[in-house]
Amino acid sequence: MRKLLLFVCAALLLAQNPKVATLTVSASGSTLFIASGTDAQGTTNFPTRIYHISASWNTSADVYFLYGTGSVCATGATTLLGTYKALTSLALDFPTAPLIVPPGKDFCINFSTTVTAGGGATYDQRP
Repeated sequence: MRKLLLFVCAALLLAQNPKVATLTVSASGSTLFIASGTDAQGTTNFPTRIYHISASWNTSADVYFLYGTGSVCATGATTLLGTYKALTSLALDFPTAPLIVPPGKDFCINFSTTVTAGGGATYDQRP
């Protein structure tokens, strides 16, 4: 727990404009976690840098992360990090080398079966 707290603190320090995304889902398949970054004119030109992801859910499920466009990242879907098998929770930290989602792409989480889940992510979006 102490290491996790240190990683989260490091992630917040590295992020120039830290934001927190929350996850609340009761479904299977893909769910939007972090929407793409936009400027004041609505142009999607900012990559998303993710420093920490944590979530837990009520039943064992395979989980993977992806990015794409559309409400469930279905258009141009690209899988990140591979599949985590038969989990009920996870905590991932990227304090010095954040997970990067390209500009104009949303970040989603996919569950292999219906779950009730909650969690969060620390990220920033900047040029």
